[in-house]
Amino acid sequence: MAAKTSPRQQIAGRYPPYLLARQIAALKKVSDDTETPVQHLIRQAVDEYLERRKKTRRRRAAVAS
Repeated sequence: MAAKTSPRQQIAGRYPPYLLARQIAALKKVSDDTETPVQHLIRQAVDEYLERRKKTRRRRAAVAS
């Protein structure tokens, strides 16, 4: 029986296919400059985006009420 893997393990080490070559190159440069893995930079960017979105939605809800 094959061992189960979590969704995070399944995608670990791969770049999302929808990133453009120039975006991957820029991420690699930042990674080299900061000694931070590209995967961490991507996760960090997604977290920051989601946090900004959450704040925007809260503001809109407050204005609407």
